Order: sequence, then structure tokens, then C-alpha cells
Amino acid sequence: MGNYIQKILGLILIVTLLSTSQIQAQTTFGLKGGVNYPSWKISLNGLDVNTSKSTKYVVGGFLNYELNESVSIQPEILYQVMGTMADSIDLNYISIPLLFKFALTDILYVEAGPQFGLLLGASSKSDTAVKKSNFKTTDIQFVFGGGIKLTEKVHAGFRYGYGLSNIMSSTSTNAFQGTGLNSTIKNNSLSVVLSYAF
Repeated sequence: MGNYIQKILGLILIVTLLSTSQIQAQTTFGLKGGVNYPSWKISLNGLDVNTSKSTKYVVGGFLNYELNESVSIQPEILYQVMGTMADSIDLNYISIPLLFKFALTDILYVEAGPQFGLLLGASSKSDTAVKKSNFKTTDIQFVFGGGIKLTEKVHAGFRYGYGLSNIMSSTSTNAFQGTGLNSTIKNNSLSVVLSYAF
């Protein structure tokens, strides 16, 4: 997992170093952070249940490369806490969104794209049986949202992440199937963040 993160950081560094002055003029870097409201979508024998949202946080950085005046590509590296209010479960991820941003006006924009998550750890304040091995090490979401430029450098935005992959490990899935139940769990999240572009 550490090697994977190093490769991603290395790729961003290489792209930066190989940028010409013209490309650099179209590229901005920045930091972002805010509140994350994650929940789980649990499917049990075809019956879908959404757990209550809990209050977590998200922090990280981004690179924004303008393709033209209206469209840009924005890869990010975020530390994001997911999970559910039930049993106070925390899932700590390194999340890597790859977003396409579309300017609606000079100050308003929308964004969408895939997000890949790497699980760093899992814990629960009320259930000591919860551990990292209960969950898959990867997560895939489709994220979409929008925002507003408060100033040229400071932006406020929101983002919804819709889970596409089952985050239960094969061991946990087999345990459920052994009871005659087919179950999946998917991460969903709503984030509200502030970002600062250098």
C-alpha cells in the first residue's frame, strides 16, 4: 500500500517537473479540508438500507490543470474518514479522486469523476471485533458536486460520493453467506470543504 501511494506521489511530481512554463501557467496546486458526512448502503438479500450519517473529516491537496477556459482536470490526494454512526465505526482511507471540472460562470463550477480509496485502518469505539481485515483494502466511488469561488484563491464546495464497490472482505462476505444471507456494504459520503489555491 505504501509503494502504491509513493507511485502516485511520484507521478504527480514527475508531471510537475516536466511541465513547461506554458503548462505551469495553466496549473494550480492547493490544499483543502472540511467536514465529511459518511454513511453505508447495506444490501441484505436484496433489501437496501442506508445507515445514519456520521460526522467525520477530510483533508488533502489537489492539482488543477486547465484544458481550456471552461474545462479542467483535477486529481487529488485526500485523507478521508468514512464509516457509519452505528457502532461508531471509522474507516480511514487515502482517497484519490480524478475529477473533471466544468465552469458554469466565472465563479460557479460543477465537477464529477471516479474516486479510488485505499483503506489504512478500521476501528470502532463500541465493537472491538471491528478490524481492518473485515473490509477490502480498496474502495471505488463516483463523485460529483459543485462549488463557488469566494475569491480567486479560496473556493467553497460540496461533493457527494456514491459507492460502487462492496467494501466487505471476502472473509466477512463468506461468513454472511454461511448464514444464508447475501450482504454487501457500500460507502457513501457528503463532503463540505474549503480549498486554497497557491
